[in-house]
Amino acid sequence: MPDELKKAKEDEAKANSIVKSRYEEDIFRNGHTTVWGSFYHKILGWGYKCCYSFNKESECGGENAKEINLLKIKEADKQYELEM
Repeated sequence: MPDELKKAKEDEAKANSIVKSRYEEDIFRNGHTTVWGSFYHKILGWGYKCCYSFNKESECGGENAKEINLLKIKEADKQYELEM
């Protein structure tokens, strides 16, 4: 009888689970501490907020990379302003 009760509870849990998205969520890849798409720039597009990388396959460079990438973002903004 306990096995039947356990099976019934498992079946009920499966029936009540709702799929929120067809995509994987909260997956941290390549050492990043944030997910891909956690940062957006109007020119450079989507990236990682933890290091401001816009390369989806990149390894996280931490704070050092963040400083370097912030300079790249500022340069892209300047270039954008010049073209306007």
